[in-house]
Amino acid sequence: MRRSFRDRAGRRVAVVTVACITALALGSCSFTFGEPNDASGGSATPSPPAGADALSPEAAAISAPGRLAVLGADGSLSTVRANGSGTHELVGEEDDNLTALQPAWSPQGDRLAWVVQQTRESGISGAIAVSDPRGNDVVLVPTPFLPYYLSWSPTGDRVAFLGAGGQPDAPIEMGVLDLTRTPARARAVAGGDPFFYFAWAPDGRRVIAHTGFDRLEELDLSGRATQVSASPGLFVTPAWSADGRTLVYAERAPDGAQQLVAVVEDRPPRVLVEGRGALSFVLRPDGGAVAYQLLDEDDGDFFDRRATEPGDGVRVVDVRTGATRRATSIRAMTYWWSPDGERLLTLAPEPESAGAIPFLWQIWDGGRAEQAKGLHSPTIEVLRDYAPFFTQYAQSATPWAPDGSAYAFPVAGPDGTGQIVVQEVGGEPVPVAEGVYVTWSP
Repeated sequence: MRRSFRDRAGRRVAVVTVACITALALGSCSFTFGEPNDASGGSATPSPPAGADALSPEAAAISAPGRLAVLGADGSLSTVRANGSGTHELVGEEDDNLTALQPAWSPQGDRLAWVVQQTRESGISGAIAVSDPRGNDVVLVPTPFLPYYLSWSPTGDRVAFLGAGGQPDAPIEMGVLDLTRTPARARAVAGGDPFFYFAWAPDGRRVIAHTGFDRLEELDLSGRATQVSASPGLFVTPAWSADGRTLVYAERAPDGAQQLVAVVEDRPPRVLVEGRGALSFVLRPDGGAVAYQLLDEDDGDFFDRRATEPGDGVRVVDVRTGATRRATSIRAMTYWWSPDGERLLTLAPEPESAGAIPFLWQIWDGGRAEQAKGLHSPTIEVLRDYAPFFTQYAQSATPWAPDGSAYAFPVAGPDGTGQIVVQEVGGEPVPVAEGVYVTWSP
């Protein structure tokens, strides 16, 4: 019973000791390299692309580019084309002691990083694995604490990770996996209390970190901090545009109001939005607009199906002019910009439903929001591990295809199993694979 990867030659690499991840730090970890189709390593040949006759007509018609990284409920990990063909298993399902978590694509989509969690009698340890989309050229690096979130630097040479580090004054820690070193190395950088959220600077050498109710700082990768705001507001994750010109965060005004603030180039901070509720927001990729939602104390429950109020919903504010438009009329659980910034994809509970709560997708094109076809229930993994922190995941993952023609999401089946669904803009939802979480490559 082994959880396995593939080496540079495409051969199966199986972890054969339950203490392997810890032993990596001591240089004593052993692996078994199984030859193709042998008894010990199993087949090292990736699953062949499914032929057209193996796909449903609806799936075969999907032509969106890129690949999906799919997590299975059993801790397995694979990549697959948008139509469900061409599956490559990166982590198999052979061993319940080793689990893949938190897949994250590199900015160019040529590599995938994920967390390897190992459970044993003495506790749980972790490592980060990096490979190409087929599972080849695996780099496996132990981490000083178990990560629960990964984010590639914009330059594609480092992976930041968050986890519970166990420091009394900083229970949440950020570390960095440096892939420029040989061998690659992961180390702790900084900590926060009671939370830690961050955004990479475009140069890949700094982050803006929101590490407590009174700390919003710029951190370099040695952990040196420079204060950004003395009065951070009620929000989660700051945002930095890809060109580095625009930084967005929230501040608390002297009268207690919450302010959405933008800093464009070296100009003084500018207040875009002010209100009495907590703020969630996602910056458009070009930095020109911010999608946001104001939440009062009663709006923290995204499963609330009360009739929506006139002030509810997601709005979009122009960073340059301050003009605001309403994107949705109902409270959204998550919202995501398309790669080109032309559309905003929102996920919200259906307000009038009875019994189990179905969710609906809406797509706002800058003028109006159109409800997508079909309702669904997200998997428990999405509701528990991803949706509550979606503004952080907006920094490192996307449901959108690279060309914005489709999006992917996991659906909970009646028996509790998960299916990965791809939906072209304006089209029907099409199941393409089994899984509980999915992220699309850039």
